[in-house]
Amino acid sequence: MTSVLIIGGGVIGLSIAREFHKKGITSLTILDQGMIGKESSYAAAGMLAPQSEADQADDFFNICSESRDLYPKFSKELYTETGIDIELDQNGTLYLAFSESDRKEIEKRYSWQQSAGLEVERLTAGETHRLEPFISPDSTGSLFFPNDWQVENRKLLRALIEYAEINRIGLIENTKVVKLVKKSEKIDLALTEGGEEFAADIVVLASGAWTSLIKIENRMVGIPGVSPIRGQMLSFHTA
Repeated sequence: MTSVLIIGGGVIGLSIAREFHKKGITSLTILDQGMIGKESSYAAAGMLAPQSEADQADDFFNICSESRDLYPKFSKELYTETGIDIELDQNGTLYLAFSESDRKEIEKRYSWQQSAGLEVERLTAGETHRLEPFISPDSTGSLFFPNDWQVENRKLLRALIEYAEINRIGLIENTKVVKLVKKSEKIDLALTEGGEEFAADIVVLASGAWTSLIKIENRMVGIPGVSPIRGQMLSFHTA
């Protein structure tokens, strides 16, 4: 029986576990240095918006776009499997302009996305306010991305955790992996800060911002520049 160890219990780690399970692998364990389904996955805004965030159509943009496009089917499957609605919002995303520099950025993004054959609309101030009346009157226009969506990420996490619990996927919290070890030709052992060893046929690294802190043998993981960043978010209720 193939065994899989996944390091990191956020959206990515939980989703990977689900995919392995759906392919018939039942010996699955997820380790997280904190709590499963917390940290950046929990604090995020649930944006599925590669077009409104990207500066160019590079490989990272392409994989983000492909991931976004999976969500309608993914959302329906999770609801069938767990009864939890992850509230996929497919109303699109507005990228607003308030200044001359914003206007130039809109022109730049509109140009490369049109050239790449992507669906994007350039709206005047009037068109923007007709689409969303609660936007500040100071907005001078926008780009509208009909295929950039949003999900309720906390409900997504609840659904993925529910799937894991229903299907007896091992969820181990407060267990920090500090080193990955090769016993054969590939990584097959994880060592924790507390001295525990977790062996598996397949080891998946899904530790996000903490990835570069995990060593392989006696060297750091070869993913430079992976580190946490601080962000801010405001949520408004309309009158």
